[in-house]
Amino acid sequence: METFQQGIFSGKFGLKHKSILASISIISAIVAILSAYFISTQTKLVRTELYYRATSLTKNFAYNCEYSVLLEDIRSLELLTAGIMKEEGIGFVRIQTSEGRVLVNQTTPLFFEEEDRIFDSPAKNTGEISLFEKNDILFASLPVLKPSDESLYVVMDNSIKKEAVSPIGMVIIGFSLEKTRELLVSTIKSTIIISLVIGLIVIAISLLVVRSFVQPLSELAKGTREISSGNLSYRVKIPRNDELGYLASSFNEMAGDLESNRKEIEEYSLNLEQKVRKRTEELQIREEEYKKLYQQSRKAEEVYRSLIHSSADAIVIYDMEVKVSYISPAFTQIFGWTPEELKGIHIPFVPESEAGATMAIIKDLLEQGTPCHDFETKRLTKDGRLLDISISASRFNDYDGNPGGMLVILRDVSERRALEN
Repeated sequence: METFQQGIFSGKFGLKHKSILASISIISAIVAILSAYFISTQTKLVRTELYYRATSLTKNFAYNCEYSVLLEDIRSLELLTAGIMKEEGIGFVRIQTSEGRVLVNQTTPLFFEEEDRIFDSPAKNTGEISLFEKNDILFASLPVLKPSDESLYVVMDNSIKKEAVSPIGMVIIGFSLEKTRELLVSTIKSTIIISLVIGLIVIAISLLVVRSFVQPLSELAKGTREISSGNLSYRVKIPRNDELGYLASSFNEMAGDLESNRKEIEEYSLNLEQKVRKRTEELQIREEEYKKLYQQSRKAEEVYRSLIHSSADAIVIYDMEVKVSYISPAFTQIFGWTPEELKGIHIPFVPESEAGATMAIIKDLLEQGTPCHDFETKRLTKDGRLLDISISASRFNDYDGNPGGMLVILRDVSERRALEN
């Protein structure tokens, strides 16, 4: 073990070299990850901007060509094509009828021309734009709709039915990706160069920082070996005013306190058994007290449940969302619902004529805590019978003193009301 500790700082591949290697590896990984992220982000932004531009230009061009395609006005279509061909990066424009007959077909020398097919648009019957890359060219295809269907250029989603779209033609525009790729290549080169420069600077700084930390750590390691061997008079010498100097000073104070602390530990160990025994007895007493309190709580809960179960009146316990937490057996006898049917839901037994007054009472009870006494109303049973009911309700609190729900007592007064009538 001692040989291993000595070799940590003095070996051919000790802490110094490991720290340098680790720093270089971590910094290189971070620089590589950040560079890759930046390049990926820039690529997405450039491509997104290109796709957005292609989509906007194609939609506007298709919209402007509606009447000209409908009338097959070649002269107007050529003027529109000449105008959009002046846009930067556009080198191919084709306008054709819905039957595939080409009305206008213009291209620049930088673009290849395919007379028979560019690509098959998967959206030619839905009014949706289709984008497709081929040979460094981005093709945008969009059906030209009848003027009555022009709103589909704005509302293009999956809710549009195919039979509602009436294409009269198709426009296809080719956008050059050459400048986009040049921009991406330039961005990648710049990012790599900047990353390498930053990485080299950070690595150089890291080497200096690692060296300034390793030497004091070597001295502290030596002091640790001396202290562990029993030489409590050894002191480390690190003449620095930073955190490592403070660490060395604390180490020396620790070494000075160890001997005195050792005596205190020995004295304390003599009394430790007695203290442990006393503490154990106290814990046993508390455990017995807790058991008694738990038993008393269980008994009180049993009495409480027995009172509720034996009540002739129906009792319901709601949470703060007016959902059922408990119903008594009397409730099932009077209204017909079982606990399993109502657990965690609202009871569907309030007639529409009583809904307003009931909600007012519930709101006042939950928000203000105002109890309700002998409120006479009507309630429905599971089989649809309408009963005269007297309700008393109050809000209860949980263990933390916060409102926890409502306890509602429902008494069937149908017979009494029948006698009164």
